[in-house]
Amino acid sequence: MFGDSDLSVFFADFGKESPVIWNNEPAVNGILDTSSDVFSHGGGPGGFERNTIVLHIPYNAFTATPKPLDPITVGGVSYTVHSLPESRDMQVTELYLKRV
Repeated sequence: MFGDSDLSVFFADFGKESPVIWNNEPAVNGILDTSSDVFSHGGGPGGFERNTIVLHIPYNAFTATPKPLDPITVGGVSYTVHSLPESRDMQVTELYLKRV
C-alpha cells in the first residue's frame, strides 16, 4: 500500500526530480513537466498550441500549499505559481507555473 513515507521514494524513482524552494522553507524534491494543449477554431486551418509548466510535489512538502502569484524556485529557476488544478490528488499536489 502506498503511504506518506513512500512519497520521497516515489519522486526519486522518476530520476528527474529538482529541488523546490518556496516561502523560505527547506528544499524538497519535485518533478517539473511541460504539457501541451492544441486549440483550433471552427473547422478551418490554423489554431495555436499552449504549453503549460506543471510542478508535481508531495502534498506535505511544505507547511502550507503555495497559492497563485507566489514566487517559487525549481532547480534554481524562478517561477510564479499561476494556478492550481480544480481536481486534486490526495498525495501529490500539482502547481501550474509561469516562468519569471
